[in-house]
Amino acid sequence: MKTITLRITENLFDRLKTQVFRRYPSQEWATFIECAWHHDPEHGLAINVIGIREPREGDLDASVDHVEFTEPYSLRMALTLEGHPFGAGVVHSHPEEYRVFPSLVDDDMDSYFSQFFDDFAKGRPYTSLIFALDENGVFTFSGRVWFENRWLKVDKLLVIGETISSYAAQNVKPRTLPRLLKARLERFTSELGEEAAERLWNSTVTIAGCGGTGSPAGHSLARSGVGRIILIDNDYLAIHNSERIHGAWAEYLELGSPPPKVLLLAELIRRINPDIEVIPIFGNLLQAEIRGLILQSSVILGCTDTEHGMVAVSELAYRYLVPAFQVNVALESKEKTLTGEILQFTRYLPGFACAFCRAQVDSWRLTAELMSEDERKRRKLDAQAAEKRGEKGDAYWRDTPIIPTIGALTTIGGELAANFAIGAITGRFKPAADFFEMNLLAPDLGVVSAPQKPLPRCACATIVGHSEQGASRAIISVPLHWSKPRVL
Repeated sequence: MKTITLRITENLFDRLKTQVFRRYPSQEWATFIECAWHHDPEHGLAINVIGIREPREGDLDASVDHVEFTEPYSLRMALTLEGHPFGAGVVHSHPEEYRVFPSLVDDDMDSYFSQFFDDFAKGRPYTSLIFALDENGVFTFSGRVWFENRWLKVDKLLVIGETISSYAAQNVKPRTLPRLLKARLERFTSELGEEAAERLWNSTVTIAGCGGTGSPAGHSLARSGVGRIILIDNDYLAIHNSERIHGAWAEYLELGSPPPKVLLLAELIRRINPDIEVIPIFGNLLQAEIRGLILQSSVILGCTDTEHGMVAVSELAYRYLVPAFQVNVALESKEKTLTGEILQFTRYLPGFACAFCRAQVDSWRLTAELMSEDERKRRKLDAQAAEKRGEKGDAYWRDTPIIPTIGALTTIGGELAANFAIGAITGRFKPAADFFEMNLLAPDLGVVSAPQKPLPRCACATIVGHSEQGASRAIISVPLHWSKPRVL
């Protein structure tokens, strides 16, 4: 499915509305914007509004009711394009009594600016948005993007803050709740309202990792009525992980060729609600081939136990403006008695501290995860040879222990991530902290909450929303030995 999705942080959105509604309700106003983008020929265009070039005194003609840009303002905006890789755009308001469909004057303006800015920055998208408030103060918008010599209509606008505000464009009709789902959610809507259920049904959630934490998260989101769920995992069901995986029915354990985890979870979700669109991908969150699909998501749930998975989730939050919730669990024991059931939760948002700023990444584990099997074997042999020479072998290889856990604990972690995704999408609640760790067996649960700001020069502070135009600051390159992802 091709979509044109627009994202903007909540702070920038508030600034933008303040600017274009300056002469509301009867007169229009406008500003130029800067946009980053990701284009996927199969899945569409994801545009991030990352800057506002607000008009100075005299840059817009205040003597007329409509919007009229002066030449110095337009030229100043065009010249800024030569100093960065981003695209240009215009946001303007329509009066309260008008709808947000482009007028003939708007058509002339967009026709001119799309070509004018292309002369200064060839091939970049030009984005044009119209904002309005109806008589009840309800926000509406429409948008179009000139890209690759054609106009594309914007489908939705996602405003990213601690919760997510999602707006369908004027020309897009939201999906209505199916009858059975509406009945199932009676208790849910009695507490959170029917609008909350409609938001979930019109949202997309990506679950990265479909094992012990990802499968219960998907289970919960399906019952809560999330309308579209993207599943990503590159592992198969096995006896040793079946204790933790929801949907790992006994008959699958007898198969000579065990099924991929994504198919197990996809089947579980479809059995709960066949109206949900489920997209199971056998692959890895890092892979560029599926990024366009992932960028259609309202939220990403990081449910992998890998370092590179956590890094990918974190980077998608700050570089692509897709909020993410990461959950990790582990057991501590002594002489076959549990002393700790550890649950760690992190919320990654644009402008918030990333996994590296939080010192969550084990660099050796990260390096080892990305190695090919041949390189691992070679390094192990090099380590053995070094030890025979009386040297330390850990310069070449260090074994990384498996993180111990059980299904009861992973289920709690997955349900927790799903819970906060529901809160973010509906706008009804949010976690009290961006990070917390607890030990379910400790007095007072041993809760630790550690506020952390982005480090000044970190990418999470300097390239917020920069999308593909921030690719030079990417943390990880996808290893060449990885297989291409497949939609199953």
